[in-house]
Amino acid sequence: MKVIFDIDCTFEKALASLILPDVKSMKAFMMLGVEARMNANLDMDILFKTLMLDSLESFEYVQKVFFSQLGQGKDQFKYV
Repeated sequence: MKVIFDIDCTFEKALASLILPDVKSMKAFMMLGVEARMNANLDMDILFKTLMLDSLESFEYVQKVFFSQLGQGKDQFKYV
């Protein structure tokens, strides 16, 4: 015996019908706290230096690490 239920409702209506709490206000409050901490501790100079490569040797190093990770699983799959 196969029973199929097709329920057409929005996410908010589904949460309300399942008696789950509405967490939008808590999420907004938490995000304000996260944004405040990020803005207080964010130094753009350090972030830029961390994300940008400072020389060609750095780029070559990143490239070498990337390609070495690609080659690790080459023997894992065998084609018949």
